[in-house]
Amino acid sequence: HTWNFWCCCPRCRDPAEGGANLSGLTCSPSCPGVVLPLSPLDCDSDWVCTECGQSRTDMQAQQVMQQALTEINSFSKENIKAEELEEIICRLEKLLCSTHYVLMEIQQKLMMVYMQMKVVDRPAKDRKIQLCHNILQYMDKIDPDNENSQKRQRVRSCLVEAKLEVLTQDYRMGIVNKNRLAKALGEKQELMC
Repeated sequence: HTWNFWCCCPRCRDPAEGGANLSGLTCSPSCPGVVLPLSPLDCDSDWVCTECGQSRTDMQAQQVMQQALTEINSFSKENIKAEELEEIICRLEKLLCSTHYVLMEIQQKLMMVYMQMKVVDRPAKDRKIQLCHNILQYMDKIDPDNENSQKRQRVRSCLVEAKLEVLTQDYRMGIVNKNRLAKALGEKQELMC
């Protein structure tokens, strides 16, 4: 739509966008379903939950997106901190499905913040690993044929580094054995080749 034409490829015609759910909204706190447009190529299409079947008008879906943008804009864009990005994600997860393109963009920004800062505590390292997994799954769905892109390689590298840090820490504490640590070292060496 921003390119001034409607794409009619199979992914754009599919309400779930090939399983990516890039425009999916949450249904309600009691329903785990994803709310998607019935006809994605019709800008006035109703939206329906994949689980409970509850429907929303296009205007209601637009209001949810507007509310999400208001949440995002309530934070400063300059020198945003990891904690602020986590807060945005927490707020948006009440409105948007976990693979919505806006949430994925913010998760990628958060991952970059974690990569730039020296992450020392275990919960932050675990979160970094989780973000890398989320982003790689997202990339697999939206661009499955671009396995060797620079961006995907950076995310993989970040994932391997974070896993290696955690496993090294766990090895020193006697929680994991040498084999798991050796496997992670092998993954790092594989990436470097």
